[in-house]
Amino acid sequence: GLFRDGPHTAAGLFRPRSRIAAHELVGRLNPEAYSAAHIADSKTLAASGLSLRRLDELVGAPINNSIRNVTNALGAPDGEVPMFRPADIRGLWANVETAPRLPRSFEEQHAKSRVLPGDLVLGIAGTIGVAGRVPPTIPFGNINGSSARVRPLPEVRGYLTVFFNTALGRRLLTRWAVGAVQKHLNLEDLPGILIPVADPETLTTLNGWITSAERAVIAA
Repeated sequence: GLFRDGPHTAAGLFRPRSRIAAHELVGRLNPEAYSAAHIADSKTLAASGLSLRRLDELVGAPINNSIRNVTNALGAPDGEVPMFRPADIRGLWANVETAPRLPRSFEEQHAKSRVLPGDLVLGIAGTIGVAGRVPPTIPFGNINGSSARVRPLPEVRGYLTVFFNTALGRRLLTRWAVGAVQKHLNLEDLPGILIPVADPETLTTLNGWITSAERAVIAA
């Protein structure tokens, strides 16, 4: 009875539950990448007619990772430069008030991962897929080991900010998560993630909206 072919037997347990078309493969072997939600997203995007572009085609600088070995620097009394973490992202913004501070001399050694106003701080470990815009109230900041820097091109600066804060945007990122104990995104995978890009009119509208939002932040 153990090996009888049925839904609750050994043979039944190892029977394929779904089929994935070749064009739906995304270079992942983990089953989570092919969940019903992810497959539905792929089909919706394919039928939408939207242009799909690699993320590295939509940024003006390399998608960089973070400062390492910051424990001692965080305890320094002369901390000045905010170091953003996924936990510091509130809605569309990276929160300057909650971010721990780094001494300027230490941060200068790690300018490669520096973030400027308008950059996105992307959560790649712990809380995956959150994205907060660096506000115009600081000259620059930096990011911790659970974050990546995304610097949108001017024409998509509003769009990427909004898109990564939608359910679809987060799912497109989390589909690439790896790790059995703690899920995370590999930095080398981020440039190749395909992003649906809206029409020029929508891009212009969202750029205008984010400009107004930044002015409100400055005035607050």
